[in-house]
Amino acid sequence: MITTYLSKKPVQSSQTTSEARLFSQDHKTIYLALAVTKEQKSASLDLIHKQYSKRGYKTALTLKDHDQWITFFAAGNSGQVIGTISVRPDNIHGLFADETYQDHLNELRHQGNRLSEFGRLAINSDACNRHILPELFYIAYLYLRTKCNCSMGVLEVNPRHAKYYEKKLGLHPIGPTRHCSRVGAPSVLMNADFTHLEDRVKSAFIRSTLHDKFHAPHFFSNSHALTLPRSLEVGEFNNAITPP
Repeated sequence: MITTYLSKKPVQSSQTTSEARLFSQDHKTIYLALAVTKEQKSASLDLIHKQYSKRGYKTALTLKDHDQWITFFAAGNSGQVIGTISVRPDNIHGLFADETYQDHLNELRHQGNRLSEFGRLAINSDACNRHILPELFYIAYLYLRTKCNCSMGVLEVNPRHAKYYEKKLGLHPIGPTRHCSRVGAPSVLMNADFTHLEDRVKSAFIRSTLHDKFHAPHFFSNSHALTLPRSLEVGEFNNAITPP
């Protein structure tokens, strides 16, 4: 049985290689956390570089650039980062997606939506990782909804992956395919209405764990949804999720 915890423990050392080892049968725990230290942010950025390079995307990302995002990550027992996602609430400088889709984003703003964006999503492709995507989306979504008061999120994805996000998480394309200069590849803008996103993420997690022994019913509980944002804010990760 694999159990999911929220923890401040991962990435305490400079381990940055052999991520696939985390998915051996001997590793039973996945930790989820907000990246608060330079080492945690660097490890998340290393994974982004690795996965983006595999797909031929631009990877000229620096830690200074990465600090403009709020980053969450998943790590295994040894502390190696195996998944990461970053978010940004809308602000006076706009969103990074404005560079490509400002017309569509302004329309959403004019409708009264408090926007945010998901980005820099990377999951170790060398091992089984289908559980991690909905969990990362869930903690990122909760943070944006409760701490940043956002009502909607957007995500730029490669058109090849648009159907996946639409089917798995209920995201919808809201713009034509355009060229994203930040990664040097085509992109399509996906919309996540927070009114419906939570149920879709929970369903995606249930489907991904239907045929194995992955155990985290408490992770998506209503009580946890109430305590998680405060735990993230004050750094009390160790007991935020406790298995029954």
